Amino acid sequence: MITYTRRNNLVLISFFGTLLFFSQSPSAAPGKWDVIAEEQGVVVSSQTIKEEGDDTRFRGVGIIDGEFYHVLTVLHDVPRFTEWMYKTIEARTLKNVDSHAYIIYSRVDAPWPFQDRDAVVLARARVIVPGKKAIGEFEGIQSPLMGKVKGVVRFPTIKGHYLIEAVTPKQTRVTYQVEADPGGWIPRWAARRANKELPLFTLLSLREQVKKTKGYYDKRIKELYPEAGKTASK
Repeated sequence: MITYTRRNNLVLISFFGTLLFFSQSPSAAPGKWDVIAEEQGVVVSSQTIKEEGDDTRFRGVGIIDGEFYHVLTVLHDVPRFTEWMYKTIEARTLKNVDSHAYIIYSRVDAPWPFQDRDAVVLARARVIVPGKKAIGEFEGIQSPLMGKVKGVVRFPTIKGHYLIEAVTPKQTRVTYQVEADPGGWIPRWAARRANKELPLFTLLSLREQVKKTKGYYDKRIKELYPEAGKTASK
């Protein structure tokens, strides 16, 4: 497991993100993507949604050494989200909607003196072009499957996606995009740090997870995506 000097642990809702402090991010021109960080081949950008700069979405883009369906299947393994999703300390499936959609609970560690954040999201993965392009989408929902936890702030809103695109048979581009209202009060310095770290460390950690699980999901890939073998043989 790789560790990074600017954080204490390598653990997302990143599936939907450790979206900790986005609502108080620095303002930018509405609609324009501004690069705010670039490190180890991962480019992080922000986009202001409203003129006031109160609502912002964030995006990280990077290349991962791994096959298309392997990267996609990592997103199905909910219990292991804590291994790579930035600062995620709990992740579990509340309900299997179908083989490619789940209702998930995730809790994100927040530094003292702030309260942890959590979310219940509907996550769904779908292939757009077999072997070439897929997307894993997530959005916060209200669900009776998981009540509010004492001492933890529930994200009022959260949504985003992982866009997965094959670059070569052995390399995959992943675009991770998220926007959220973390609820409560967060200081600007914490917002700026989280804005950069969430997409950056999520994708860096995903690289390591794909490397670590090489061959582990072979059976699962065949179950989830029967077309995988046919696509690879072409």
